[in-house]
Formats: sequence, structure tokens, C-alpha cells
Amino acid sequence: MTISKRLLASSAVLMLGAGLLSACGSDAESTVAADCEPIAEVETVKDGVLTAAIAEFPPYIGAQGGKPTGIDGELLTEIAQNLCLELDLQVTSFPAITSALESGRADLSAGSWTINEERQAKFEVSDPVYLSLLSVVSADGWNTVDELEGKRVGTTTGYLWVDDVQQILGADSVRLYESEQAVYDDLKAGRLDAGLFTEGAVAYYMDSDGNPEDLENEVIEADDRIEMTVNEPATGVLIRKGSTDLLDAVNTVVAEMQTSGTLEELLTKAGISSESAVVPE
Repeated sequence: MTISKRLLASSAVLMLGAGLLSACGSDAESTVAADCEPIAEVETVKDGVLTAAIAEFPPYIGAQGGKPTGIDGELLTEIAQNLCLELDLQVTSFPAITSALESGRADLSAGSWTINEERQAKFEVSDPVYLSLLSVVSADGWNTVDELEGKRVGTTTGYLWVDDVQQILGADSVRLYESEQAVYDDLKAGRLDAGLFTEGAVAYYMDSDGNPEDLENEVIEADDRIEMTVNEPATGVLIRKGSTDLLDAVNTVVAEMQTSGTLEELLTKAGISSESAVVPE
């Protein structure tokens, strides 16, 4: 996921100030057993606490009743439990998350963060957790860019694939929106023939409203003209720079959840194809 997409998502979802962090459950009674044995000793911002900065981005991450929800929410829970740490959620906007990590107010963040060189320079970044795939949603089940020729296509500005798709279909043929929800709404209303989405996000929309139009969510076939379909972007956990002990522990938990099939189960339960799953070598 590109940084520009994150900025758009933050304004659409939370509209919180860039410096504001809202704690969930930090004053709750400890849930860590006295005899808990951690898989590693790690240094955190607060002793005995794993501080995670997150934003609402279902089905990947969210919070309810002070507890994390979604695919990455399950991952955060596993990390905290394996380290025998209390999990403290700080719910905020996407720009504020990176600020919290850079300033040392949070230990880590999860929630479909695409791994790229800029983030690897600013943070410790975990091994790939799952892939973020490009999906075509239409009534006809299209899954190639050639099938979109001459069609009314919508997508969200700032995504990795936008420039490539505009080059193929023509800029005038691709309508840009400020959010995936807006694309989905116009698609349902018949103002678009197809929409280009991150697979997981649109799966959540379709599940939430029951998909009354019987739209089909299909991962697009690899096409050399669309770079991200060939070099599929992987997502990872962002960790405060220098926290290599925590990075190693996170990678251990990620590998375990992948090897056991837990992450793949979470993905498919959320309506995301098994193609998004990553199996460690």
C-alpha cells in the first residue's frame, strides 16, 4: 500500500489529528499469567506492555472493546501473548502511526502496511505477512485488464496500479475516486462497469452489505504492463527503528502463524483468496 493511499484512507476513516493517540484498555487489569514464559526478552516503550499504534482498516485491523480485530489484530494478539506482554492499542490515523513509531511512543503497527524501501529505511520491517493483491470487481467476473477495454472503470487515486492502468485503458477511461467505498457505491449503482480494488477491502464491503448486486471479486491475472501484478506487494509489521529484538520475535510469530495455516484461514474467512497467503521457505 502506498503512502499516498494511507493518507487518503486516514482522512476517510478517522479524521484524527496527526499527533493524537487514543488508548484502548491501557488501564485494564493485567491478563498476562504470572507463570507466562516469553519466547524472547524484548525492550518495549513501557515495561510489561506492547504498545501498538493502529487505525481502523477492516478486515485487516480495527479495535472493539479495547481489543484488536481483523487479520492483523489476531497477529498482534499472538505477538503479545508469546512475549507475555499486555497489549495496549493506540487507535489513531495512519500518519499519526508513523509519527508515534518515529518518536518512540509506540512499539509497532500492523494493518496491511506494504513493504517498501522508504519504510525499511525509517522502521524495522517484519518478514512478509501476506500479499496485497489487485482485484477486479464486476458483474461479469472479469479478471484481466484486456476485458476492461472500453468499459467504465473506477479506482482510488494514489494506488500503485493507477498510472499503469491509465496507460493501458486511457486516462479518460479510468475514473479516480477518493476512497474505495466511493468506487464500490458507484459500481453498485451502475455508474461503473468495473472497479479496481485491494482485494481484502472490497471483500469486506461486499460481506458487510450482503452483495445484493451479485458482484464478483476476482484477483486480476498477472500482466507485464501492470508492475504490481508481476511483483506482488507484500505487507509487513512496522516496528520502532532499532528494536531488532522485537523484530526477531515478530518474525518468529509470523512464521508460526503461516506454517500452521492460521494466517491463510484468517484471510479466507475474510473473503480474501488463498493467493494472498505467504508460506515461509
